[in-house]
Amino acid sequence: LEFRRVLFRSHMRNIDFKKRTFLKYAIYGFPILPVLFKAKVAVGSESFPSNDGFISIRPFLDPKDWLDCNSKKPLKDHSYALINALKESNKIYLPPVKGYYLFQNVVLPKGTILKGESELPYVANDIKDIIGNGSAVSNFDSKCPIFKFNNHVSLKGLALYGNKNIDGLISATGSKVSNIRLSKCGFYNFRIGIGSLSNYIKVDVEDCNVSSNNIGIANVVDSKLTLSTINANVMYGIKLSDGANDNIFSALKIEWNGENNLYVKNAVNNVISTSILDRSGKAGIYLENSEIILNEIIIRRSGGSSNIPKESTHIYIKGGNAIINNIITKSGRNDDGKGKLSPDFSIYAENDASLIISDSDLTGRSVDSVYEMSGNDMKIRNSKK
Repeated sequence: LEFRRVLFRSHMRNIDFKKRTFLKYAIYGFPILPVLFKAKVAVGSESFPSNDGFISIRPFLDPKDWLDCNSKKPLKDHSYALINALKESNKIYLPPVKGYYLFQNVVLPKGTILKGESELPYVANDIKDIIGNGSAVSNFDSKCPIFKFNNHVSLKGLALYGNKNIDGLISATGSKVSNIRLSKCGFYNFRIGIGSLSNYIKVDVEDCNVSSNNIGIANVVDSKLTLSTINANVMYGIKLSDGANDNIFSALKIEWNGENNLYVKNAVNNVISTSILDRSGKAGIYLENSEIILNEIIIRRSGGSSNIPKESTHIYIKGGNAIINNIITKSGRNDDGKGKLSPDFSIYAENDASLIISDSDLTGRSVDSVYEMSGNDMKIRNSKK
């Protein structure tokens, strides 16, 4: 038996790896391993693994336009390639490029899945910041959106860089868009990164980076957002206004946004939990005539650029109801130790606000834990002040 094994091994050295492994497992009676025949794809290849049903955009691009995508300053409109690919399949792979793709007004039909591979920059203040990061996309015409969305569209692994005149998620019909799914994507330099001023959107967001926009996220409804970073947006990290209801936010890092990390006005049934909010320019959380639950949150160094008392606070509330559990507040300056020591207050309440605060630490302030005007209903239990 040992002699046969030695002879077998000597013959096997000259046989192709897959055939060799096949024979090995067949002769010794082991089951064939499916992984041996799993399709693989190299960066920039012609197709995505066939068992996923994706087709690559690359064969639909003119060779000169493929070179353009891989240049340091792409100049051509590549929209035609994506439009033609979508006629063949609703599952499109955008291979990583050395530059970026340029699209405009591409309507994404119901059921579309666009998939890429990107390393997402923490911030992107210039389009140069997305070069070389993989499946990066920008808008060819600064007046036009990159995509127009129908219901049931998914994006994964794309770095999207817009401009401050357009929103990241525009409806193809002008009405509410539902069941959008975003995973491992970056949204940079839009008027609104995720959301739109012109329509509501129902969206699931996971492991995304939303940075360097005017507003990070806005006008979402019935949505779930988790495991994401929302930072360095000019105005608000998250803005929920009239009708932006029934949202769940969890495991988020919301920081360094120019005005409020979280702004909520005339919106109800929203929950934010297990998150860190840090160094907003004004109040860390602004609440007006709204209902919200805040649970297991650390709020740090809010109001870093304001000298107005009601803006130099971790939580500002005007009317409405808030239930606040298990939060920790901390004061401080910028990372380099410079800048204003903020905030003045942990809670600033006015105009018939109703608050229940429990099991929290409200000592992270430089003046007082609570500033309360008359007419409020505030209950604080088992908390440090």
